[in-house]
Amino acid sequence: MTAFNEFGAIPDLSGSTTEASLKKIQNYLYVLREQMNYVLSNLGVENINESALGEMSTLLTEKVTAKITDAEEHVASLQLTAEGLKLSLADAAGNISALVQSVEGLSLTVKDKDGNTSSVNLNSGALDLENLIFNVLSTEGATVIDGSNIKTGTIDAVDISGVNISGCTITGSTFLTTGENSQIKLNGGKISIYSIGGIFFGSLSFSEMGYVSLSSAARSGMMIYADNDLLIDARSGNTVAIGTAATAAEKIEIGNSSSYLQIKGDQILFTGTVKINGTTLPY
Repeated sequence: MTAFNEFGAIPDLSGSTTEASLKKIQNYLYVLREQMNYVLSNLGVENINESALGEMSTLLTEKVTAKITDAEEHVASLQLTAEGLKLSLADAAGNISALVQSVEGLSLTVKDKDGNTSSVNLNSGALDLENLIFNVLSTEGATVIDGSNIKTGTIDAVDISGVNISGCTITGSTFLTTGENSQIKLNGGKISIYSIGGIFFGSLSFSEMGYVSLSSAARSGMMIYADNDLLIDARSGNTVAIGTAATAAEKIEIGNSSSYLQIKGDQILFTGTVKINGTTLPY
């Protein structure tokens, strides 16, 4: 590497005119500047004395601190040790951002002039986010994650579950679930069942008067099935009625040709004309 003692000799100006001497000095200064630029850009230990080398080695083994300010009262602070790095930026209004890095993890904190603070803490086990708002932009709008709230368009998920005993609450105007052969639609206090092609099968609805209605479409049937004994417990504060009042032509059939009907009770009351196998029973 070029050393300081390799610079060219001072030019001999004896016997030269003033103009010639100035020309030699100018050329020498130009060469000297170029050599100095090269040497200072490529310093090696051969160009540094032992005392300076000792001071540099001490500096590299001790902590490094720095603080920079400007006329607008912006402050940048740096502290570097073997344990980690701390960097902070602040302005005159009181806004501060700080970065702390160690072998255990990384921490980023931002605080505004009003004292509102957001932080990100990253270690080998977890990522902790505090008081952060995420805005994810796309061609269809934005997804905002703010505390315990998520505002977005379509959520494609496998399961949605709640962590407490009451489960989770889903609030909205219309919910539609699609299975292999049917669709279930929740809308306006009614649970409706449709085929994949949109044919209405039936519904479970709730009226403003407190009525609960289970109905099926004209082309559909309604079946209650159990692998073992089926218990239907119908209770009321007044009367339990099974029947219809639409037209006299509509009938209620219980059982079929291959089954039998068993009715048990302390009293069995029939009102109207009662027939067995076409024979009217006497009163």
